[in-house]
Amino acid sequence: MTNTFNFNELSIIVLVYNESKSIDKDINNLKKHILDRLEKSELIIVEDHSKDDTFEILKKYHENVKVEIIRGKQRLGYKQSLIEGLKKAKYKNIFFTESGCKYDFSEFINFSKNYNSNKIFSGFRSPRYDGLNRKILTYGLNFFIRIFFKFKIF
Repeated sequence: MTNTFNFNELSIIVLVYNESKSIDKDINNLKKHILDRLEKSELIIVEDHSKDDTFEILKKYHENVKVEIIRGKQRLGYKQSLIEGLKKAKYKNIFFTESGCKYDFSEFINFSKNYNSNKIFSGFRSPRYDGLNRKILTYGLNFFIRIFFKFKIF
């Protein structure tokens, strides 16, 4: 296990909804590029009552990979799913992301190289073509995290 990061512990929170076609790839890439490089790491998946068989696929990882699966009694939505994942995080450094093979997790080492500890990592696609509603939602979520959790978001 080779730690190539400037920190030694990390909680990864993945928000999941209807990702049966991509969740295997996301988990394997997170494991390969991040989890396997840190001795103190955890993967928290918040599964938001997918209509496909995402939850069934996730069950097989519960035994094979250090993963905690969170699933509420009903649909939580994006904001509450993130809050539930943050509540379960054991470590001071947190990386949260969405599922769906939207990101190249091998880039995380470059993305995080200037950080040392007590950070939340949140990436985004570039170039990004979001509508006004999505931009407002993203700004609001980042504002919420800065105010309520007293974290700096870069």
